[in-house]
Amino acid sequence: MTKQKSGVFTKVYIALIMIFLYSPIAVMIFSSFNKGKTLVWKGFSLRWYGELFKNKAIISALINTLSIAVLASLFAAILGTAAAIGINNFKGQK
Repeated sequence: MTKQKSGVFTKVYIALIMIFLYSPIAVMIFSSFNKGKTLVWKGFSLRWYGELFKNKAIISALINTLSIAVLASLFAAILGTAAAIGINNFKGQK
């Protein structure tokens, strides 16, 4: 009986945490397609995405972010491959 209660409590707790974490993202997505400047819905628009790509600082930040992501991925792949080869060769030494 205790296991069922804790299972229900755990599921409700996790659901509340997920709502708490994802609701700001949902609000931002909703707001990004709003024609108005407030949360009151004025109609569907891609205006804010046009404004976003006109801003040189944001484009520069996007390029920097993508560059760092590509370099980090390459470094992780090289390091992970080297580690896998090393572990594989280490097992053969026994």
